[in-house]
Amino acid sequence: MLTFAWISGLVLACLYARNIWSYLRLNRRKEEEPSVVDLPQVTVVIPFRNEASNLQERIRSLENQNYPKDRYQVILINDHSSDDFEKHVNNLKENFSFLSLPERSEGKIEALNAAINQADTPWIICSDADCTVGENWLLSFFEREIPAHVVACCGPVRIASTGSPLQELQFLDMIGVMGMTSAGHRGLDFAMANGANLAFRRKSFYEVGGFEGSEKWSAADDMWLISQFSMLHKGSVDFNDQVEAEVITNPELSWKGFFQQRIRWAGKTSAYTNKNILYHIGLAFGFSVFIVLLGLLALMDSSFLSAFVVFMICRTFIDFMYLTIMTKKYGQKIKRGSYLLVQCLHIIYIVGAGILAMRAKRYTWKDRILS
Repeated sequence: MLTFAWISGLVLACLYARNIWSYLRLNRRKEEEPSVVDLPQVTVVIPFRNEASNLQERIRSLENQNYPKDRYQVILINDHSSDDFEKHVNNLKENFSFLSLPERSEGKIEALNAAINQADTPWIICSDADCTVGENWLLSFFEREIPAHVVACCGPVRIASTGSPLQELQFLDMIGVMGMTSAGHRGLDFAMANGANLAFRRKSFYEVGGFEGSEKWSAADDMWLISQFSMLHKGSVDFNDQVEAEVITNPELSWKGFFQQRIRWAGKTSAYTNKNILYHIGLAFGFSVFIVLLGLLALMDSSFLSAFVVFMICRTFIDFMYLTIMTKKYGQKIKRGSYLLVQCLHIIYIVGAGILAMRAKRYTWKDRILS
């Protein structure tokens, strides 16, 4: 049994290290000079539900874009909010518009469809109401010539952190996912996306049938759409890794909210059909499960303790190297004093959220019960 544990651990560690090396190799930023004279017209789509506390800051960050005002518009879509959002959508700028979903429609997909159908620009950018962006956000997507074969472009998402273990866990986890997302589009042949920062050609949205077929996966609208775009042809989806392209979102402030969110995100795996992405996600999950089981065995039999320590150190070192490079890429830093605690929490979270997501048939989101 112990020999099997050592052999299994070595295999998992080697495969995991190879994956991380691939992410780092493919995340080398390509410095390109701006090359576009005529910036395209763009529609920014922001669905929201009970986001009154975030709307003012979100609208302000979009008003302050360093992008010609006659070249972009913003559509805010209310998904049956019950808070006092109205005060934030009055007296909007000329290039802003607001609409509410009718009683018979609800949910993020319906909100996105309503806005995209109303838009008349060649490009759409989807984001969330609880996010903020820098003044060069839009410019970072379109100041460089976009090849005709590229129909969609994903952007980085960062979770803000004040340094608490819970917030640092979310911050580092998202940084790691962004590295994997970028590598997937740049050579690993799988498509991932975050709906908080996703640009695409409007005509291509209709070409792939929009969100038709994604209804059975209520939490995977972004992944569904990007997978449809990626099947059009090779290289049809790009990743904008410029720091200016970053969208910053708020962290969950409670462990309960965090696990509800991550169980919902983990549930997206049911929508994945690409074998490459399933391999990469499955390996990270499997290595985490292995370490947790090894730790439990060490509590019952001390002969497993050395194996647990070795592979825990191995995993911690690999992740630290990866996250240090990725945070530096986006102008951030790891809080080294709390990293070991956060790493332990991360492994436990991956295992717990993964198992719960497999069992969960329903979850709560935006005061709704979804399945």
